Amino acid sequence: MEFFAEESCGQCFPCRRGTATLLDGVHKLAAHQCSLTYLKELEALGACMQKACKCGLGQSAPNAFLDIVQHHRDEILRSR
Repeated sequence: MEFFAEESCGQCFPCRRGTATLLDGVHKLAAHQCSLTYLKELEALGACMQKACKCGLGQSAPNAFLDIVQHHRDEILRSR
């Protein structure tokens, strides 16, 4: 997520703000400070970014995050 946040050109708001927010979410997940509500908000943000971003970078930025949450949800929720 750091790569995407740094490489965002900032032209469109979903990418500019979304990558920063997802990066914040990754840090909160790593620190076991992510609530279920916040995790759901991040998932919705990622889905929005996939549709609303103007370029491929923004559209693909949330893919890894969404895949990890989808396939490891139980581990994530257990570690909170």
